[in-house]
Amino acid sequence: MLDLPWSEDGPVGRVKTPQHLFGMLEHMGMSPKKDDEYMRLPIALGYGVMVAGMTAASLVVSGDLTAWPAKWGDLVGAERAKKQVYHA
Repeated sequence: MLDLPWSEDGPVGRVKTPQHLFGMLEHMGMSPKKDDEYMRLPIALGYGVMVAGMTAASLVVSGDLTAWPAKWGDLVGAERAKKQVYHA
C-alpha cells in the first residue's frame, strides 16, 4: 500500500508491505520493512510499483488523496479505481 500524507515540504509517500510478501522479497535480495520511512512522493510511488511488480501484488493507494499531484492524472477517477478501495 502507498500511504499519501502531506509534509512541511509537500506530498510524501510511504510504502507499507504486507507481511506475506516479505519472504518473496527477501529471496529477491530486498530487505523490506513493515512500514518504510516517508519519502518524496515520486520515489515512494516508484518503490511501490517496483514491489508490486516484483511480487505480482496489487498496489493500493491510501491516505490523503489530495497529496496526489493533479498533473499525474485523476487517481480516483481512473478506470482501475473502480475496482479498488481508497480511503481519504
